[in-house]
Amino acid sequence: MTDISRTRPLPRVACSAALLVLLGSLDAAGPARAAVPKVVTEAEAGNASGGNDSPAAGSVIDMSTGRAVAIGALGAPGDVDYWKVSVPAGARIIALCDTGGAPIEDDDSTLTLFGTDGITLIEQDEDDGTGNGGDLQVEATLASVIAGPKLSTSGTYYLQVKHWDGTAVISRYALHVALITTNAVLEDGINDTPATADPLVAPGAQLGARNGVIADTDDQNTADDDFDYYSIASNPGDTLFVALDGDPSRDGINSLNVSFDLLDAGNNLLMTVENTRGVDVPGPVDGYRGDGVTLTVATNPTYVRVFSSNSADEGSYRILAATHAFPVASTSFYTVSPCRLTDTRTTLEGRMVSGEARVYGVGGVCGVPETATAVVLNVSVVNPSTAGSLVTWADHLPKPGTLIVSFPANVTRSSLAIVPLSIDGFATLQARGDLQPGATFDLAVDVTGYFAP
Repeated sequence: MTDISRTRPLPRVACSAALLVLLGSLDAAGPARAAVPKVVTEAEAGNASGGNDSPAAGSVIDMSTGRAVAIGALGAPGDVDYWKVSVPAGARIIALCDTGGAPIEDDDSTLTLFGTDGITLIEQDEDDGTGNGGDLQVEATLASVIAGPKLSTSGTYYLQVKHWDGTAVISRYALHVALITTNAVLEDGINDTPATADPLVAPGAQLGARNGVIADTDDQNTADDDFDYYSIASNPGDTLFVALDGDPSRDGINSLNVSFDLLDAGNNLLMTVENTRGVDVPGPVDGYRGDGVTLTVATNPTYVRVFSSNSADEGSYRILAATHAFPVASTSFYTVSPCRLTDTRTTLEGRMVSGEARVYGVGGVCGVPETATAVVLNVSVVNPSTAGSLVTWADHLPKPGTLIVSFPANVTRSSLAIVPLSIDGFATLQARGDLQPGATFDLAVDVTGYFAP
């Protein structure tokens, strides 16, 4: 990995090095939450042959809570990152290299799991993951995922992240990792509705796994009538990591091309995660069929609906999930001299269009640190072509219903607001205006202070 201060800045966050976000200790009551993430600056040598570019120099991911998120970048062609993961005997590992969330140069990653010697290949995947940065917008269909191989021996294993052919840079990725130590219980066979969903992550837990079967239930020689529902208990604002393994036996023979939907507590579809790539010969090198995604949710529970991507496919699968949260720590308020964060009248993107959401990295800008949890802004909507309203929110959370400012047509309106920032290591926010279809406006935002631990 390359020192980012010597390359182009990350699109979503202005910082001088990659960040490692470690999820902290758990609260045992209710759908448990992780503590405030520990943000560690990763040491880098500043070139493609230094830093964590070998197993021996790999960066350590603290898996003491069973899951973590490592934030990194491939800053030069040929750059390779190694991450060390301590695994107990018998645990299953799920790992997703999410290259979505913001426009980057290239999103085509390869994720490889090596044994405790750093050499022995256990499993590799190139394009089976879904990159969405934890929200409902999928930016990367070439992300990579390893969906649940069982590691029988305890020790330090190695995850390698690289561009698929080494010819391009990936200026930001989020490596989600979870260790599933619970036994995967077989579905009960009657989980075909939300009301009869089998628990995947039960209340009070943060990890879970279930085994399931896609079968021809109506004797029409197709499996497209079989849908299996699972529930995940979580708090609104929690981030879910769900991985689906279409070859739980890891034999490369009975490989099921399987997909899943995520639905909210009202059974409304949030997103479909579909593996349509497949492989000619499923195996450790080409990857087993499966998929993975992360999503920050607004309701409890969240439902997972598993189905076959191919109506003729029948077979077994394993669904695995982990939950975590980024709650706000105790903070203090700090003032800064008024500083312009953005002004669409002078940026290349130009005026915003109704319904368009833009992401702004605040950490490392205007004197605001990456550890900031909220920012004080003076937000101005300039010369809107119709009446409307503006909302801003922390980038890792769903869009709220509370407005920052409402405005009539052709009138500039301003408002002072305290806006939460994403506390996943990026300190970012989103802004969106809702006007009449096709209407446009300019947005000017000034920072006057922030909250931080």
